[in-house]
Amino acid sequence: MSHKILYASAVAFLAANASAQVSANEISQHLSTIVIPDPLKRVNPKYPMTAARQGRKGWAIFSFVINEDGNVADVILKDSSGSKDITKAAKKAIKKWHYTQTT
Repeated sequence: MSHKILYASAVAFLAANASAQVSANEISQHLSTIVIPDPLKRVNPKYPMTAARQGRKGWAIFSFVINEDGNVADVILKDSSGSKDITKAAKKAIKKWHYTQTT
């Protein structure tokens, strides 16, 4: 998933500078500095007690940004099975994830 986020960032950078006169060297310099962070800490979601008692299952897909310090920010729900408590638990866990620093 981090590959898609970084790719989208590169595309956004190119689109934002399309109207300005930007040399190929300047663009390649920015693209060559992209570092794909490695996960250092992954926290599994805590299964909500109510969902477990009721035998409910669920899933959620999120998009997020990994900042320069390796922390997760801007967690956005993209899709889910509709179980709000399971989705909330997953989002809470993702916010605790940590990646290698990119600076």
